[in-house]
Amino acid sequence: MKIERFQYFAEVARQGSITAAAKKCYISQTAMSQQMDALEQELGVTLLERTRTGTKLTKNGRILLAKAETLLAAYQDILDSFHVDEEDGKRLTIAYTGPMEQQLLLATVPVFHRIHPETEVQLGQYSMADIGEELENGRCDIALAVSGEIRLKGCHHAEVLRRPICVALSEDSPFGEEETLTMEQLKDCRFVVLRPDASTRTSKAIHEWLISIGWPESMILYADNIESQLLMVTLGEGITLMPEGVYPPGIKLVRFADKSGFVHRTEAVWKRKSSLCEEIVRILREEAPKLVSASSLRHKKKL
Repeated sequence: MKIERFQYFAEVARQGSITAAAKKCYISQTAMSQQMDALEQELGVTLLERTRTGTKLTKNGRILLAKAETLLAAYQDILDSFHVDEEDGKRLTIAYTGPMEQQLLLATVPVFHRIHPETEVQLGQYSMADIGEELENGRCDIALAVSGEIRLKGCHHAEVLRRPICVALSEDSPFGEEETLTMEQLKDCRFVVLRPDASTRTSKAIHEWLISIGWPESMILYADNIESQLLMVTLGEGITLMPEGVYPPGIKLVRFADKSGFVHRTEAVWKRKSSLCEEIVRILREEAPKLVSASSLRHKKKL
């Protein structure tokens, strides 16, 4: 009996759907169904009740899920305790969320490759709501996200980048020529935020803050992801908040006039002890000040 079969079963239980679980595990729906059938045959019980809308756990399924989660936690603990660095040097998978993390990786990965040319680096972009699950399920070795978005027990956390938050608006906005802005000036603008379920913490916190300062709910627009959020701003549908950095044409960043204290913090999070993870974090920290200096210089030139 393979440990992966229990991992697949746990994912089906979480998703409530064989199709959705297969997508999360990067296998076909047919393969996932075969894995579940094989698990039921091995144990001699029915674990899943299949319906038109998805799957439900049977009584035996619920019993197995509790035991499978214990087994998987113990398996991960074994990996963490006896991880051998010789297994590094083959592949390092990095998950990230937004444009600032992407820009930092563009500067970091070439430096890492010069030091570890034998290591293949794979990158994947995920929503803030999904990136923690990618890390938890072992589909990435290290994740870069807004500080506080990944709330997993037993993980290592390291802040690698800190940037001031600016107002992001369309270059055609009447505020585009301003050097600084206050929230009072922007009170008649529509505000584009991520859906509350698009992250574990940040989108909800921004929404609550807007409501607390009197922003009408009717003036708040919702985007499915950061790319959609930036596109809506570029098209002039509203404004949003973004860390100071380099963005696609059509986006203009303007700093806050007051000392708002809004700061974007990017942290690296990883579970397993790994010399490669520690090395990439070291390089991320070394490259971050260069990225900050470059983006600040571009910002001053625009002004």
